[in-house]
Amino acid sequence: MRTMILIAASILVLATACSALTGTPTPRPIYTPYPTYTPVPEIPLELNSNRPTPHAEGGGQPPVSGDICQRSPAVQNALIEKLQLPSCQIINERELLRVTALKISSGRELWAGDLDGLYNLEGLSLSMPALPPPGILTDLHNLKGLKLSMPAPPPPGMLADLGNLSRIEMSFHAGKSHGG
Repeated sequence: MRTMILIAASILVLATACSALTGTPTPRPIYTPYPTYTPVPEIPLELNSNRPTPHAEGGGQPPVSGDICQRSPAVQNALIEKLQLPSCQIINERELLRVTALKISSGRELWAGDLDGLYNLEGLSLSMPALPPPGILTDLHNLKGLKLSMPAPPPPGMLADLGNLSRIEMSFHAGKSHGG
């Protein structure tokens, strides 16, 4: 930006000098308004909170973005097993990109954000006692195959972001049908 201002000023000085030598009026500078930079205030984030925060459908603690150890135990275990790593503490965003298929079987509810960052997931098998929280499948744009075992059909819009989905299998069983 500073270079552009210097170039514009140099052109204006040169044009003024030329007009003084030739006797023609000085051309008016062309003004192009640039948007002004307005700094966005920082929002403090509490990353290491030990306090449980219920997700939108109740119960559980949602994961802190990128912290696999804060995800539901079923998702932690599935990722540890899939990536063949000793603990959730070594799983980072790069490791999540290696996951292309995942099977999660849980006797407990999943938490909001449990599947965040699994952008390369192409196949997913979910078996759970309650409907998942809203938005759980949001990051799964590459998902091609989905197997769901839930207490009721998925809520409207749950599969809306899954544009590459070509195969889906659903089964329903007794359980909590309203996620909480």
